[in-house]
Amino acid sequence: MRTQTRLLVFLGLISLSDGLLIQAQERPVGAPSGQEANTPPKLGTIRGRVIATDTGAGLSKASLMLMPSEPQGRERPLTAKTNAEGDYELKEVKPGRYHLRANRNGYVNQAYGQKASDTRMSQGTLLVVRAGETLSQVDFKLIRGGIVEGRVLDSDGEPLAHVQVMLERFMTLEGKRNLRPMGGGSTDDRGQFRLFGIGPGKYYVSARYRDWQTENEGDSTYPPIYFPGTPNAQEAARIEVVAGGQLSGIDISLAETKAFSISGKVFRSDGKPAVEAMLSNMRMDDGDWGGWMSRGGVVDAEGNFKLGGLLLGRYRLIAESRRSDKPQMASLVVEVGNENVRGVVLSLGDGGELSGRLIVEGGNTKLLPPTMRVMLEPEGGRMMMGRMQGGEVLEDQTFTLRDVTEGAYRFGIFPQLSNLYLRSARVQGKDVLDQPLEIRNGEKLTGAELVLSAEGGEITGVVKQEESGEVARGATIITFSTEASRQIPRSRWTRTTQSDQQGTFRLGAVIPGEYLICAVQNYEFGAESSPEYLQALAKNGKAISVQARGQLSEQLIVRPAPAVE
Repeated sequence: MRTQTRLLVFLGLISLSDGLLIQAQERPVGAPSGQEANTPPKLGTIRGRVIATDTGAGLSKASLMLMPSEPQGRERPLTAKTNAEGDYELKEVKPGRYHLRANRNGYVNQAYGQKASDTRMSQGTLLVVRAGETLSQVDFKLIRGGIVEGRVLDSDGEPLAHVQVMLERFMTLEGKRNLRPMGGGSTDDRGQFRLFGIGPGKYYVSARYRDWQTENEGDSTYPPIYFPGTPNAQEAARIEVVAGGQLSGIDISLAETKAFSISGKVFRSDGKPAVEAMLSNMRMDDGDWGGWMSRGGVVDAEGNFKLGGLLLGRYRLIAESRRSDKPQMASLVVEVGNENVRGVVLSLGDGGELSGRLIVEGGNTKLLPPTMRVMLEPEGGRMMMGRMQGGEVLEDQTFTLRDVTEGAYRFGIFPQLSNLYLRSARVQGKDVLDQPLEIRNGEKLTGAELVLSAEGGEITGVVKQEESGEVARGATIITFSTEASRQIPRSRWTRTTQSDQQGTFRLGAVIPGEYLICAVQNYEFGAESSPEYLQALAKNGKAISVQARGQLSEQLIVRPAPAVE
């Protein structure tokens, strides 16, 4: 299994979530405006070469993927492969801003302009393509991936198959710093695992047992263990992977411990057993990323279910039936203590429903894109079990979201807006702009009002190196409110972007107010959600005042990002 793939998906989900919170960017660079809007823009081209860092030789069969930095719909990414000399060409590129990635078997996946092999610390350089432009020498130097090998055994020295082995690093999400998966794989019938394509750096190794066939039956299980053999992440030993290196003997022993179960019944809305229902659960304890993994349970002919192999903690149970065209569901939080939990009843019903209207201040709906969706993002962590819900905005600016799974959500808009920001969100008179909205099964919430404002400001500029005065490509620009009460996770006043290949940047639809702005290198993705991190940035931050519809042009000096570990 590719160790980097999960991280890319992980970061990709986080990027989408930020976009849904109206992290607006600009209209695509070079896109037509005014009377030219009906004329298709000339398409561009990107050319370059992919080479191996250690040999300098071109790499054939490397895959390139070009993705818009601010997607406006369901555009498919452009792809290409390198030839025998390592050269590639991407044709028919629309004007806009893009992220470009290269990957090849045996090497570490890389974003263009990425300055560190650790993808937490370097997001690469944005590529700006203008109408009819050809970008040349957009080159990559790929690092050979490292390998980690080992075995997972039980307390008797017997091999354990199907154990999930993960490489983890500390990351900051929602203001909390916890170990997060960077990639991994599973053990075979000999208990062996081999993780490859690993970027240089220091990692923690964890083993989590999953036996999907028998875990609901037994009264014991294997709790997660960190190498070399501790359940406590703070006591775990870090391993160091070097480019092209191989670490062997990373062996972990799992010891059985008492497991608990949750049992009960699932009924349809008509009172009959819901034999067709699918069950899943999620452990809700902070810092336990394993809780993101749902596990199923079988419902018998009488509606009985049993979820076994559970450790102590809080779990959210979700039952869902798609017996008809209209899905039904039930959700319940259960606390597992020192004994099995019995007699839980899940009664299926319709999901929640939310309807309302999108309002543009001043009534100029021409500012809206032709297709839009109002989104609900699950609260409590972007990787937690819970589906993002969405509803299309109709021509009269109304929207309806149906069959919403019970839970807490935040509002968002898709696609990202270039000229508007979400100023207020009210549901039945309650302000839910900066706090989660609770939706219950069977509940119908009407009259929601989402107000978009065109009064945002614009910040543009260039980032330069302090000593040489040269432009700084791929720097991260962070702007945040001077008010401490707004320096919080998910703050609408905290924005990030990157400088492009010319060192320039732009932030649009910035909420009017007083801000600090800075440019940093080796920025760790998500770190800005921590108030402590923002306080460290404030020492070198430049004070700016963003006025309604105002335009600022700033020249920034790139500096090292504050340490996070």
